[in-house]
Amino acid sequence: MKRTGLAFLALLCTAACAGGGDPGAGTPTGAEPAAERPATADVVVKETGQLGGYVYALVENREDREVRARVKFTGHTASGSTEELAKADHENNADYLAPGSTGPIITMGGGSTTFTRIEAVIEVLPDRSPKHGPGSFEARVTKIGGGSFSKEATVSIKNLYPEPVRSAVVGLLCKNSAGKPVAASSTQFSAAAGAVKDVRMSLSGQSALDVASCEAFPRIKSYTEFGN
Repeated sequence: MKRTGLAFLALLCTAACAGGGDPGAGTPTGAEPAAERPATADVVVKETGQLGGYVYALVENREDREVRARVKFTGHTASGSTEELAKADHENNADYLAPGSTGPIITMGGGSTTFTRIEAVIEVLPDRSPKHGPGSFEARVTKIGGGSFSKEATVSIKNLYPEPVRSAVVGLLCKNSAGKPVAASSTQFSAAAGAVKDVRMSLSGQSALDVASCEAFPRIKSYTEFGN
């Protein structure tokens, strides 16, 4: 597991100059629109890790606003090779970090390869959050059970937004009795406005058998939709 303290700023894109050399000349008809203002935010990666077939980055949003960002995960092996685990250039990889929140961004990656270090690089993006009224999600783990080879957690999620939500995501980070992360999972959910939705999430792998507690982290993604 790797602990870091990196604050990330989005890559800047330059705006093309409009107009000719005459003083006071306006923007010519048909000119390209100015480039989008660069996005910046105080976002910190506090921890990274690999848990079975998942990798995660524990991300803190220090802003008092929702921040849109996406993460690129790279695995480093003992032999010095690297493997890109999650592409950061895909629109659907964007997450919306709640104001003042700390939580994991979890994605599948790595397969059976064991990495000695997981690198997570965050790019803050211009805000294009789905249109919705003020609200949030509340989530709690109500049950952890299972057999000899796997475990399952039940997560109760309440939609506190004034609209129905479709295709939001909940991440699950589980620890053993010593407080060490040993399992993770992630899945989509939908819920009516004000409704409570129970979501069952599987935890697989040998380390999942040591799970003593889990915490759930619901989040909006780029493809999340609000409304009827």
